[in-house]
Amino acid sequence: MVAKESAMNIDHQGKNIANSIAMIITLVSFTMLFAVFFLGYAIFRFNAQEWPPMGMDRVGLGIPSLSTLFIVLSSVTLVIMEGSIKKGEKKVAKYVGLLSLILGFSFIRINVIKRKIRIGKDQKIGISYCEDMQENSLSLMVDQALENSKYVKEDEYEEICVAHKDRIFADNEKTYREDNTPAEKKIELCLELEKGIKAKDSSVKSAPYNGYSEGESASYIANSLGTLCFEKNRSFSCYTSALIEKDGKQSMHYHGSVGRVFNELNPSNCIEESFKHANSLLNAGPVATGQYDVIFSPDMLDDLFGVFSTITQNARISRNPKTGEKVNTPEKKTIHFKMSKDLFKKLNNEE
Repeated sequence: MVAKESAMNIDHQGKNIANSIAMIITLVSFTMLFAVFFLGYAIFRFNAQEWPPMGMDRVGLGIPSLSTLFIVLSSVTLVIMEGSIKKGEKKVAKYVGLLSLILGFSFIRINVIKRKIRIGKDQKIGISYCEDMQENSLSLMVDQALENSKYVKEDEYEEICVAHKDRIFADNEKTYREDNTPAEKKIELCLELEKGIKAKDSSVKSAPYNGYSEGESASYIANSLGTLCFEKNRSFSCYTSALIEKDGKQSMHYHGSVGRVFNELNPSNCIEESFKHANSLLNAGPVATGQYDVIFSPDMLDDLFGVFSTITQNARISRNPKTGEKVNTPEKKTIHFKMSKDLFKKLNNEE
């Protein structure tokens, strides 16, 4: 018994050493990558006779600096939270974790805002993106879209059509619902997912991936011909995973839940489905090539049809990218799935 415990301790220490080496390699790799970026910038910056280059506006440092501050502070709070958990200071860990969550959401909030413009001019389309909300950056985005359109071939079908001056406003009560769930409850959800997985069975080694996220977006479509469309969305999601180890075999599966409001999330289902599928995969293995009767779950059947969906296509008129000539593309053949007579009899109890 003592020898077995010693062997387990040695194995555990070996895994910790391997994990530490992997983390060091990862950090060194990222450090070298960013060092190359900074070095490249420095070479261009200090060798340029004019900065910023002609035709480009000076990039504002407000949002990048604020983003960097949020990243650094959230990293510090996460380290403090981990130390508090090890010391058993649950109250401190809870509030520091809450602060980390707020910093993370703040970082996402100021960085996910992206604007896109699609300009149609002389039957040519130009597209440009911008994440900076400053007026000079938005003006530059419009100029860049116009510049991009110069290098696109003319297409008689590319035009902005407006029927009766479209004004469409989505029903935001369905897609964007108010939710005032406190951050403490969201943290409790993540802890509940991990705790629930580990409590399922002694074979559960860990819950390596747990997460919660929420997001919102607003989309505007407008043009100078009178179109004005608007839609606002909000979504919540959570997921967990089960890593099972038994008799030298390992398997893992994860499952998630999505809702329009926080209370629509189903953590219990995430736990049950993750464990059930991971447990069923524990003794899975390859099978010999042959013909088999197979019953697919709805999710797997959807994935199977998704593989073949890309090879079915309606007839259409396309354009040769090299010559610009119109090409008649014929309809691709549709794949048909046919159930065997034996399987049909089994499913309908005709045996």
